[in-house]
Amino acid sequence: MKKIILFFLFSFFLFSLQAQEPETQYTLRFDQDTWAEVFEKLEQETNYPVFYTPEWIGPQRISRSYESKSLNYILSDLLQGTRLKYLVYKNRIILSRDIAIVDELADGFLEKGTGSSDTSRTNGTAFTYEREIPRPEEGNQADTSQIMEVGDPSRFNEPGQVQLSGYIRDAENGESLAGVVVYADDGQPITTSDVNGYYSLRLEKGLHIIKTQFATMQAFSQEVQVYSSGSLDIDLRSKIVSLEQITIESERDVNIMGIEMGRYKIDIETMKNIPKVLGENDILLVMLSLPGVQKLGEGAAGFNVRGGAADQNLILLNESTIYNPSHFLGFFSIFNADVIKDAELFKGFIPADQGGRLSSIFEVNLKDGNKKKFSAEGGISPITSRMSFEIPLKENKTSLLLGGRTTYSDWVLNLVDDVSIQNSEASFYDVVARLSHKINDNNSLSLSGYLSRDRYKLSFDSLFRYRNLNASLQWQHRYNSKLQSELSATYSQYNYRVEFDAQPEEAFELGFLIREGNLKLDFNLFPGSRHQFNFGAQSKFYYLEPGFIENFGSESLISNRVLPTERGLESALYFSDLIEFGPRFSINLGLRYSMFNSLGARTVFQYDPSLPREEFAIVDTVRVDNLQAFQTYHGPEWRISGRYSLDELSSIKLSYNRTRQYIHLLSNTVSVAPTDTWKLSDNNIEPQIGDQISLGYYRNIKENTIEASLEIYYRWLQNTLDYKIGAELILNPNIETDVIQGRGKAYGLELLFRKRSGRLNGWLSYTYSRTLLQLDSPFPQERINQGQFFPANYDKPHDITLVSNYKLSRRYSFSFNFTYSTGRPITFPTGQYQLAGEQIILYSDRNDFRIPDYWRVDIGFNVEGNHKIKKLAHSFWTISIYNLFGRDNPYSVYFVAEEEGIQAYSLTIFGSPIPTISYNFKF
Repeated sequence: MKKIILFFLFSFFLFSLQAQEPETQYTLRFDQDTWAEVFEKLEQETNYPVFYTPEWIGPQRISRSYESKSLNYILSDLLQGTRLKYLVYKNRIILSRDIAIVDELADGFLEKGTGSSDTSRTNGTAFTYEREIPRPEEGNQADTSQIMEVGDPSRFNEPGQVQLSGYIRDAENGESLAGVVVYADDGQPITTSDVNGYYSLRLEKGLHIIKTQFATMQAFSQEVQVYSSGSLDIDLRSKIVSLEQITIESERDVNIMGIEMGRYKIDIETMKNIPKVLGENDILLVMLSLPGVQKLGEGAAGFNVRGGAADQNLILLNESTIYNPSHFLGFFSIFNADVIKDAELFKGFIPADQGGRLSSIFEVNLKDGNKKKFSAEGGISPITSRMSFEIPLKENKTSLLLGGRTTYSDWVLNLVDDVSIQNSEASFYDVVARLSHKINDNNSLSLSGYLSRDRYKLSFDSLFRYRNLNASLQWQHRYNSKLQSELSATYSQYNYRVEFDAQPEEAFELGFLIREGNLKLDFNLFPGSRHQFNFGAQSKFYYLEPGFIENFGSESLISNRVLPTERGLESALYFSDLIEFGPRFSINLGLRYSMFNSLGARTVFQYDPSLPREEFAIVDTVRVDNLQAFQTYHGPEWRISGRYSLDELSSIKLSYNRTRQYIHLLSNTVSVAPTDTWKLSDNNIEPQIGDQISLGYYRNIKENTIEASLEIYYRWLQNTLDYKIGAELILNPNIETDVIQGRGKAYGLELLFRKRSGRLNGWLSYTYSRTLLQLDSPFPQERINQGQFFPANYDKPHDITLVSNYKLSRRYSFSFNFTYSTGRPITFPTGQYQLAGEQIILYSDRNDFRIPDYWRVDIGFNVEGNHKIKKLAHSFWTISIYNLFGRDNPYSVYFVAEEEGIQAYSLTIFGSPIPTISYNFKF
């Protein structure tokens, strides 16, 4: 026994002495040697045979020089950036691919490990080794036991960066995911997926860890060996949050690192926790709570952005233009929240690929539909019902989305104080469909359709009907990892009808129609450097029926009259370059060159410029043939935006836009009305032009849990449209004689604090905004307020909004809204006198007074069903009270001349609390 112990002690002593010997140094030179020649020189110099599989090595040639370096140093340097691993064991060099061979097993490996065998051969000799397959980290859906390969290994030694790109989709339904943050290694570079789920990262060649972050999805982490430019598609799974903990981590530092100013992505999930108006999830209600976005009041359709008129906002549904975004007298938007995938508002920096409006672009995209399993979603409230279905027609390839919504809301009108409205009726419905098909990995096709109809009757005298009809065909094509394109063909139509039959001899039907066809080809190029190019072309064809009136009924004495049609062609070429000078500074330079052609057939009037524009001043009429251009406008639209990061938590941004608008809304009401009409630019009405400069400061505080931003802006407006006193806008064949074009200015400040995570989350926004117009002319009848600047109808200097949600538990939450805004401008009568037996009313300067300020409080209580993963349906109850304190907020103030004098009356839409309860479900 003693001899055995002495033998082991002596062996250990000799082994220790051997371990302390200095490591052998080698001198080697490789000059354009193949891998086989490299390994042969290693064997000759070290006398260590090299074991490997010939299929593992490529045709690359190696040029390296080593002077008195250890074998481990030489091997580590040679194999850096390749998939090969090495082990020096018992005077042998053993190579492996992707899998690191170890000569010591971890504790417990033989008891619990699962193994797999790999056999490698060289020169007829074989060896076998075992390895444990590591498990992914908690919440990480990637299989980290394998390193994914991207690109061509033979191009690994080529100089320069490479492009890693691909599509991000929901693993459960195949839906593309927009706004997913994708980054590599330590967080640089960083990018986000676009509306089609496409992303692109510029990387150095070699081994990277690719990660993603998205609010409702599990984090993704995957080791990727990048040899050259290539694609990596990512499927994300829904995040399952434990009942004891709520953690939301979304869009990591995008507000700091993103280059665009005034860009807001609407969180669809946020809508269900906001107190609802009449029980409906409304995407426009969420948008109106953002800084810089205002509405004229309850029941007002449309919205105003940064001091712009309602028609200066371009609203798109899958690239198709929406001309009237409201239902039910403006109380609902036309967008069914259950079928919306995402929505974004651009109000600071407008991308070069969009144009045609001065103030903002609001993009809404429908879901692609579940390509893996059938699902349905719906809701019921005292006002509306809705339902949507996602049907996979071919698994992982083709899906169909169907959605519909209707209302039974006449009883709500009984709550309005105005007696005439109490005796009214109103209803609407909308349907939507989208067919999505994945042709192959590089091509996908989608076809969308939308139809809505509204019908309401006020005081039993006039029946109003209006309709939106939209269709879009979109084809996405990926040429390679650096270039992709999208071809869009869309159709939009809006029309209304008014039927009046209270007096049979004066019964009539009045109508208007606008159609728009749009073709757009858009390219995104990622050249692999610090540039990202976007370029393309777009063309829109407009067709307008400005109005008609027909007698209605056999007793009607009304004469039929039809205004001549209008046609126009708006075209544009655009280009932008996103340049990253480093992690701190980036800039986006863009140019959109637009052109508009007024087309016949029609009669064109020419006026004497030395006279006020009236019918008597017409000096010539010209008949223009069908589709003949008789007036052309064109010009550049510059788009510039820059971002400089002060540190990891703050940045400053600066942007400048020029935009042109060739189509105008004709309305003498304060908000968008169903009977408003549109007018194309022509030889007498010039396009509107807007220039905006913005400056912003962005900072994340309290350990990145609160986003804070401050933006200031100034806008110059040219050819802004307003109306003469007593203007007649309906069925006016010489509409240019009743409108005035002038200039304007808008400026303001926007402040936002947003808390995304924790039990208490939400945002607080404050807006200071002014919009002033100047309508001056040598002719008194074309001059407003003596040619001085005056507030626009939608000028509301102060606006405060608080949106908050408090999680009482995983299933129960309480929501609270507060909103305040300055009353809008109005023109008051200031006196009256008698002239020839008639009473004449004197009015103040235009918009010289204001209606009372507006404020409102809403509350809501949300109850989610149990969170069992496997159940027939997941439910969600919402109980809300709109206008909790029953505030009498005047929508408008109007005046009536009576015997005792001029009496002022105010119209309040909802002067009492409106409680609603809605039930939502999904299965």
